[in-house]
Amino acid sequence: MRLFLIFPFLFLFQMASAQYGLDGFWAGEIITKDGIFRIELILEIDDYSWKSTGMTIIYKNGEVVEKRIFEGRLYQDRSIGLEELPLEQNDSAFIRKYQLLLERSAEGAILKGFWQEIITDPMATKRQIGQLTLHKQKDTGA
Repeated sequence: MRLFLIFPFLFLFQMASAQYGLDGFWAGEIITKDGIFRIELILEIDDYSWKSTGMTIIYKNGEVVEKRIFEGRLYQDRSIGLEELPLEQNDSAFIRKYQLLLERSAEGAILKGFWQEIITDPMATKRQIGQLTLHKQKDTGA
């Protein structure tokens, strides 16, 4: 009897990421110490493990300046933690860690949050940090 009552709740939790509508293409702004730049994020979330994968693309003056693969996790409070992966072993550019929260509004879904440079000394004054806001883009139906 208990299993019969628990099963529907497990099914609802597994389908949560699909209901949030997080998969897909997001675009917005990333704020850094050097200014505000356009950022695009392609996000895929596994409905069963809630693990996420995807890519971030940062533009400066209309040109791609950085492209990174990331992995992360969706949490039950509608937050997402993402961490960029180095592109190669001798990658000299810093990598970021993102903490995002899904907000729903009349304008659609919005991911807002913060990013920080991943370094060994988290209190270092040279550590880069910033904010970002992403808006869900319409599906092109391709």
